[in-house]
Amino acid sequence: DSFSNALNSPWWFLPKLFRGPSDFNVTHSLSINGLWDVPGPKSGIAKTALGGWELGGIVKVNSGVPTTPIIADDPLGLGNTGADQFGLLNRVAGCDPINHGFANSAPGSPVWINQKCFTLPTVPTASLGSLPYPCAPFPKAPVAAPTGQTYCANLAGNSGRNGIYGPRLFNMDFSVLKNFPVKSISEAFNIQFRAEMFNITNHDNFVPPQPGSGDSAALLFGSDGTSNGNGVIQTLATEPRDIQFALKVIW
Repeated sequence: DSFSNALNSPWWFLPKLFRGPSDFNVTHSLSINGLWDVPGPKSGIAKTALGGWELGGIVKVNSGVPTTPIIADDPLGLGNTGADQFGLLNRVAGCDPINHGFANSAPGSPVWINQKCFTLPTVPTASLGSLPYPCAPFPKAPVAAPTGQTYCANLAGNSGRNGIYGPRLFNMDFSVLKNFPVKSISEAFNIQFRAEMFNITNHDNFVPPQPGSGDSAALLFGSDGTSNGNGVIQTLATEPRDIQFALKVIW
């Protein structure tokens, strides 16, 4: 798969259902970077100690990447072995599919997807006789189908592809540089000391729960209707804080 949040085998017979944002779409993205040559003394011993310092920084903020909550395995019975097997859920109208602030999360396993906003596919019970095929059941569905509705495992839900976005990303890199000119060698010769701090705030950035080609955390139900209790974020989008020191020779 090109991207771990992708569904690599969309159903060719329902192209409109798979129309949605690209797997690498980031709706809002901001990147700010700067380098400041810190003013210092122009001569004498003070210049050696206090001159030649530079500060640098890169701040990156974005609104996260999309993902698709799905049913595991092959509930539609398509037999597409060797490719991603999945079913699509129904989206509950007016329900926020994201647990903002992880209010309902257990420590260590933040639940990002609000599973209450997604249900197994159903059809009106009165329409069963007009279907060209019998409905396959979800024998282990956690709750009964709504009144007047019947579960239909071999029916596509309406939630579509890439309908929700993952956690926001915030990352700050910072650097401190000190140049030591060596004029006895040449006017351009410098020995540079560098201290570089990546993700200096040690901020936890995660990718969203991903379908089966990623971390499988977007599999909200099994093909028999079992609730998997998934929807957690568990894969880092950036590395933890990393600090490195270096000497660089410039001539």
